[in-house]
Amino acid sequence: MRAMRKLVIALSLTSVVLAASTIYFASELAIERGRLAGTQAADGAAAQAMPVAPAPIPATAPAPTASANPADNRKANAGFSSEPAVAPALTEADIRSAQAEYSRTLLTQLADPERREEMLAEHKMMMRYSYPRVDQVLGLSAAEHSKLLELFAQQQMDMQEASAHCMADPACQLQDLHRSNADSRKSEISKLLGPERSAMLETYKKTTGEREAVNQLRNRLPDVQRLSDADTELLVAALAEERELISREAPDARMNAFSMGAGLILAPSEGGSFEERYETASRNSQRLRERAAQILNAEQMRAFNEMQDETLIGLRAMLRQKDSMSFSASGLAIADPAN
Repeated sequence: MRAMRKLVIALSLTSVVLAASTIYFASELAIERGRLAGTQAADGAAAQAMPVAPAPIPATAPAPTASANPADNRKANAGFSSEPAVAPALTEADIRSAQAEYSRTLLTQLADPERREEMLAEHKMMMRYSYPRVDQVLGLSAAEHSKLLELFAQQQMDMQEASAHCMADPACQLQDLHRSNADSRKSEISKLLGPERSAMLETYKKTTGEREAVNQLRNRLPDVQRLSDADTELLVAALAEERELISREAPDARMNAFSMGAGLILAPSEGGSFEERYETASRNSQRLRERAAQILNAEQMRAFNEMQDETLIGLRAMLRQKDSMSFSASGLAIADPAN
């Protein structure tokens, strides 16, 4: 029972820590459209002063082995119940205690120069995957690229350290922490890149959704149809421009970008029936296809259309499920999509 209680606390705390440690990059890398619903959920979790503990996991004790001796069976069955043993509900004090313990552990690690250097290397590796081709887009030398990734890694570690201090302080609010630490390392990045490349970096961050979709397209194409770097940037810019146009044309229907492991599609984040929202997504998908057709050849468009079709299939299933669940719950409400 005690072990289960600790497990539930650990799971709850892990979710909060991960949300807190990534809140800076969730904001910095957010493109200028409705965030992915999954990202919205992560931001919402990080903004809470106290996490919500997951439902306790029932654990059923194994049945005792039967014996030929009735007395042995009575003894073995003493205290045995067929009802699942449920861990006790976590209290606010439990979670605060676990938060404080985790924060102390993290701060102790960060205070160790050797461990801190290891953590910096780990974060730098993650930043390399988080910013694909940023060196090519910005025209960075190998040394500049390495330094930029290091600064990104230090930004994240700064937020982790500040979050650990915050979780140890009952009066600290994570949303306030986000605002106060938003410019961590920003001046160093600006100094490294200069005004022109700093502006290019901001544009890069605003097109992360399109870049991910185009990278997936490049991975699907055979070598003979490889999308050039120049056409990659043209396609990213075209899709981002179309996304901006779609958002401006529907000011009363906030558009969210949905990625179902393939392409990128824009759909209303709320309001309307399943059919209406799916129809809007289909129209927006067609607009993206038409923009892509101005850049891609026939074989490349075949792969692009395939990705759009797959994303629409995933979106349709998700919207239908959400529509059904929401109708069952209230008979009226349409739930927001969640990726």
